[in-house]
Amino acid sequence: MVGIGTPLLNAGRTKLQDVFLSTACIDALQVLNPESIKPTEMVELILKTIHPIEMLRDRKMRNALLDSLNRNSALDLAKYLGITSGDNPYKFITKLKFYKNSDYEQKLFKFFELEWEEYKTADKRDIDVAVADRPLFDHQIAAIVELKRKLDKSRVLLHMPTGSGKTRTVMRVVADRFLDNCDELVIWLAYSGELCEQAIEEFKEAWKYTGNSEIPIYRFFGSHNTDLIKFSKRGLIVAGLNKMHSTAKNDALFLSILADRVSLVVIDEAHQAIAKTYRFVLEQLVDKHNRKLLGLSATPGRTWSDRKEDMELSRFFQQTKITLNVGMHPVEFLIKEGFIARVNMDTIPHDGRLTDEDKAKIERSFDIPDSILDKLAKDTRRNIRIVSKLEELIDRGHKRVIVFAASINHARDISTILSARGHISFYIDSNTPKTLRDKKIAEYKGDAEKPIIICNFGVLTTGFDAPRTTAMIIARPTKSLVLYSQMVGRAIRGPKVGGSKECTVVTVTETSLPGFNNIVDAFNNWDDVW
Repeated sequence: MVGIGTPLLNAGRTKLQDVFLSTACIDALQVLNPESIKPTEMVELILKTIHPIEMLRDRKMRNALLDSLNRNSALDLAKYLGITSGDNPYKFITKLKFYKNSDYEQKLFKFFELEWEEYKTADKRDIDVAVADRPLFDHQIAAIVELKRKLDKSRVLLHMPTGSGKTRTVMRVVADRFLDNCDELVIWLAYSGELCEQAIEEFKEAWKYTGNSEIPIYRFFGSHNTDLIKFSKRGLIVAGLNKMHSTAKNDALFLSILADRVSLVVIDEAHQAIAKTYRFVLEQLVDKHNRKLLGLSATPGRTWSDRKEDMELSRFFQQTKITLNVGMHPVEFLIKEGFIARVNMDTIPHDGRLTDEDKAKIERSFDIPDSILDKLAKDTRRNIRIVSKLEELIDRGHKRVIVFAASINHARDISTILSARGHISFYIDSNTPKTLRDKKIAEYKGDAEKPIIICNFGVLTTGFDAPRTTAMIIARPTKSLVLYSQMVGRAIRGPKVGGSKECTVVTVTETSLPGFNNIVDAFNNWDDVW
């Protein structure tokens, strides 16, 4: 075995110049660095510029090296290669074919004290593939094509189940509009800060892979008070519906000026579009110049059983709804393809001992009154059963569990009981400071193997994505199929989007109250009004 520098030193100036360096190179060095063309310096220069692997795989360089071995080394190499060389080993070793990746080549590398490296050809196929870093799924692409076609009607609602990528799908439509005309102004409306931030992040992701220029994004929700009239001539406005309405009440021209500039208005959770204040904002922005309106929702209805109100929502969107055309029920398709988890429904039946007066209050109300929720939240038997079921879920291997509590105090109480019993549990409500809320949510979403239970009231129903969640308890009774569907949606991320194949949804059912038990039925509930 010899190092590759040994035969180079034996090669002599002429061979080094003719084989490893060029005449033009030597001539230039003769003028610029004459000391570098001495044989020893030439060898150092060659070793700096030409990798030994390259030398051994180039036939001319390889044979120059083999010819420059001393006789004993040439005989050793012939023997190591298993060939009979007689008195002239140089003749045989220089004529031998050292095919790339062959046994001969591997032995040659070892002889010269080099680690063999597999030779890989550049893949120059006749048919190649350009791979997208963040490709859309087929059902999203089909929805985008249909959205663009039906937006010509001015208003359209996209109905896709939770977990199927509604926001991502619509943001690609928005991004494509900016590609066609970067001077457009698009307004994206949502009712919570979480949904607004989610929309911004989704647009930035979409634009990062498809954009061709800088697009300004204007925040107008929560504590963000961008002067939209001054700055927003083009770009994306992401705004809170309540903030838009309150600003319009104080400035009569606010929405009118934006209506002159906007080309597309998008409303997230579009089942809320006909609420009085939200409808006012939408109509002011859209109707003045018949601008395009795009809604997105997993629940294209306002209620569970009030068909009059649901029909009004349908008419507001000109009875134009797009859903997934996948050859089977969209929910079953998404489960089959791994986009959403198969839901195992379970219940904790409980008699809350509601009085006739309680039931009358519920009958008269749009949803369960706070007084009834507070009564249920203070029911000790009910709370013990909730905690017992949570501990059962942890024992069954669930690492991330959400509890939708009946009130702010209820979320705190359940979390406190769990902590006292040695479990890691947080509670979050609308009063939780944002920095603390973000910290708790980050820990819940983290990779730690320890089980974590997060209890909340009125916070995590939308704009919250934690794919590691595999179980939940819905301890907040509701008459709203919309709200119930939103709560279930927090646990159904499938394996294709970082979630699990199955999830468990446990509903605390009050024997005297209506309930929901099937996400497929929930998806279909409003079909007749569209």
